Amino acid sequence: MTPPWAVGLVALAVACATPVLTQTLPAAEGRSVQLVSVAPPRTALSAQVASSGNGQNDSDAGEVVVAQLLEALNRSGRYEAISPAEVRTALRGAGISPASATPAAVGRVVQQAFGADSVLFMEVRRYLPRRGGKRGAVQPASVWFELNLRAPDGTLLWKGSYDETQQGLTDDLLGFQRAVARRFRWVSSEELAAYGASELVERMP
Repeated sequence: MTPPWAVGLVALAVACATPVLTQTLPAAEGRSVQLVSVAPPRTALSAQVASSGNGQNDSDAGEVVVAQLLEALNRSGRYEAISPAEVRTALRGAGISPASATPAAVGRVVQQAFGADSVLFMEVRRYLPRRGGKRGAVQPASVWFELNLRAPDGTLLWKGSYDETQQGLTDDLLGFQRAVARRFRWVSSEELAAYGASELVERMP
């Protein structure tokens, strides 16, 4: 019989090796989600981005990740996505600042403007580019962003996060499948964002 402490260690190891975490809330039960408005992305990025020397900034990172998210939504075949640009226009038309709009305000506007049944909010918390050669990385790509799917009235339906800093296989044995899919190569931050967006959209209700 496996001792309880061993089970706990295995569970912790698996959790640490899983860059994608999601939770579906009870409010999502029985609710149809098809027409998804993607709110303008928010950023709370590390100062390392600004000092990376590659011209990357908060706005750039948010736009890269949201582009991957829109592509994943459209590719899924389950959702129709309304872009952040369209949401911004609708909010300004309603006299609401996109930067300070509450979830309920965004939901009310997109429901009236587009008939949207949900709003997907995103916050980018880390977006660091890979630096280094083909055989290694001085700084591996690192991406962390969070999603909240809400009903038009602001009720939280589902939440998910993707947080990964690419590691060499010897340092991340539990990430073997990801390494195989990436052909055992160092990938870019944009590729990590694409992976995270695809995996999270797949787990949305």
